[in-house]
Amino acid sequence: YRRLVQRTLRGLTAEPELDDSDPARPVVTYTLNPDAVWSDTTPITCDDFAFTWDAIANGDNVADYKAAQRMIQAAVDKWGALHIVVNNAGILRDRSFANLALDDVAAVLAPHLAGAFWVSQPAFRIMKEEGYGRFVFTSSNSGLLGNFGQANYGAAKMGLVGLSNVLAIE
Repeated sequence: YRRLVQRTLRGLTAEPELDDSDPARPVVTYTLNPDAVWSDTTPITCDDFAFTWDAIANGDNVADYKAAQRMIQAAVDKWGALHIVVNNAGILRDRSFANLALDDVAAVLAPHLAGAFWVSQPAFRIMKEEGYGRFVFTSSNSGLLGNFGQANYGAAKMGLVGLSNVLAIE
C-alpha cells in the first residue's frame, strides 16, 4: 500500500497500523519540528524497534492548502498511487477555556482540522478515481469525553470525527 502519514517528531512517534513486515511500505512523512533533520532514509522509530522505509521527507505545513497538495502529489509521483492517508498531525496549547487566546485556538485547529482536511481532499479525489482508499484520523478522549484545559484540542479532534463520517458516506 502507498501511504501518506502526517507525523511530527515531538508527538506520536510511530503508527501501529504501519507494520514493518509489509514489503510495500513507502510513506511520505513530514515534520514541523524545526530541529529535525530528515532524508529519504531517515529511520522511523518506535519504542521497541526501528525500521527504515522507502520514505519521502517533507517539511511543509499541512495546514497550508498548496503544501498539502504538494505532499499528495509527491506520493503519487514517487509511487504512482496513494492508498492510505494517516492524519496524525497536531499540537497542544493547553489553557482553560476562559484563558484561551485566539492564537491558541487557531494554532491547534490549523494542523489538526485544517491539515487533515487539506491533505485528505486531494487524496480523496485520487482514491475515488482509483476505486480504493483508506483514511485514518486520530481523535482523542478530550473531544469525546472532555478534558480540562483542552477545549481547542477537543473541538479539533471532534471535527475529525465529523470529517471521517462524511468521507465514509461520500
